[in-house]
Amino acid sequence: MKEYLDDLIALSSPAWNADGTKIAVSGLKPSGHMDLYVFDRTTKALTRLTNDLYTDLDPTWSPDGNEIVFASDRTRYGSVGHQNLFVIDTQTLAIRYLTCGAWTDQTPKWSPDGSRIAFASDRGGSYDLYWVDVNGNGGRFKRLLGAAMDPSWLPGGKALLFTGYRRGGFGIYQMAVPDTTVDSFALATEEAPPTWRWEDTLAKTTQHPEPYEPRYGLDLVSGGIAVEPTENLGEGLQGAVSDLLGNRLFYFQLGNTAQTTSEILSRMNGGAWFINLQHRWNYGVGAFHTAGDYLDAIGDQYFERKAGASLLASYPFSRFSRIEGTAQAYYDEKVRDFGTTRRGMLTTHSISLIRDNALWFPTGPRDGARYNLTGALTTNWNNGRTENVMVSADLRRYLRTSQWTTMALRLQSRVSAGADPQRFAMGGSYSLRGYGRRSIYGTRMVLLNAEYRFPLFDRLVLGVPLQSLELPGIEGAVFADAGNAWEKWERFPRPKGSFGLGLRMSLGGYFVLRYDLARQTDFQRVKPGWEREFYVGFDY
Repeated sequence: MKEYLDDLIALSSPAWNADGTKIAVSGLKPSGHMDLYVFDRTTKALTRLTNDLYTDLDPTWSPDGNEIVFASDRTRYGSVGHQNLFVIDTQTLAIRYLTCGAWTDQTPKWSPDGSRIAFASDRGGSYDLYWVDVNGNGGRFKRLLGAAMDPSWLPGGKALLFTGYRRGGFGIYQMAVPDTTVDSFALATEEAPPTWRWEDTLAKTTQHPEPYEPRYGLDLVSGGIAVEPTENLGEGLQGAVSDLLGNRLFYFQLGNTAQTTSEILSRMNGGAWFINLQHRWNYGVGAFHTAGDYLDAIGDQYFERKAGASLLASYPFSRFSRIEGTAQAYYDEKVRDFGTTRRGMLTTHSISLIRDNALWFPTGPRDGARYNLTGALTTNWNNGRTENVMVSADLRRYLRTSQWTTMALRLQSRVSAGADPQRFAMGGSYSLRGYGRRSIYGTRMVLLNAEYRFPLFDRLVLGVPLQSLELPGIEGAVFADAGNAWEKWERFPRPKGSFGLGLRMSLGGYFVLRYDLARQTDFQRVKPGWEREFYVGFDY
């Protein structure tokens, strides 16, 4: 059908006739006119039924195919946004009124026997369901609590389906057509359609173009981010500020690893970046400072501080895939209990291939896939040697088993080598559940997660004085995890595993509450007792 509609830029409200040979639609032309059209599937002909300044919407065929009912603003009330119902003869193109008044009548549907038309109207103050016969006489079906819209007759004409608003959400409802009518009405006498023109409106809305000046607003505030591909995951505050068009982004993070008040300033972690998103090539600059305790290959703790600047660039291949690169130069100081072991300038270069077409729900992804393949190289400029090389892969797949349920799979693997390789930590609610946070570490790691996500309650309503208190719904999860981390000289160890149950509740935005109960296993026996974990953040 598209090849016959090249002069139309948008279509809405398609409706088949009774025998399925013709489609009536509302079509928008580049001029801004929204008129009625009929496309004949047999002859491939497109016929324009209306041709004027008025907006014609929601066409529906009569059962015999001779007439079409539609909503339009072609009354003296239309210039302020009101719509009424009209019928057009498909042969003569003669138009007659069905309703008229300072309200909005919309989404008309002809009954199977052609005797009357159901529609939604706000003439009573809120949207409710009404009917009108071919002579313009009608009434309200019944008074409903909440809004009711978009009626549709069931076969036989004894009941209606409609969209209803109730208790804070929309749903589809069925209503038997009552034998009696309330709030009856008759068609008011109306003169010919007025000739109000767009030019009159344009004179009142003259524009005064001015140069664009960026105005910035806060986009998000959250917690937890990796400073760079070779850094361990840190915790703290992060946020983003962007301009109205999203061309310029300022990103910042702030955290602290102090264990005493005297360390608050020396262990302050933070960073700020500016990213330009105006063109297809995205680029940015930033500065950062990190300070915290880490573990070496034999489990000894050391303190490390980094302070420097970074450059980044990103190029999208499509809406869902891109390549990213970063370059960082920073001063690095590593201190052990027996003295300073390194102090000097280092650089890190990384490149990542990323694809993400995941479909998100309030608690996390539900459909699609995500992957991130990254390689990074760190060089010590004091001696010119390669400090470490890191390669990582993060693959995630979301298999939707029904409209509301999903099987979520994740495979992560990281390897680091060199004179001072990076060590990866795992354990905790967002990695290997049932084990202490960051309790497992090594220069190599593999993690596999499988989780079945399903709804438990759509919403919770608590009865309290004066009015009910509505809480978000609760989702459940059944999961199984497996993985481990080890050093270069170690053989691949026996995997550690866990399984359990979880609950999820989204309080809006980035604030998702997660609670998990997990049992540990080495795949030979199950450790007694349940481990409990609470986490704030999205599902993986």
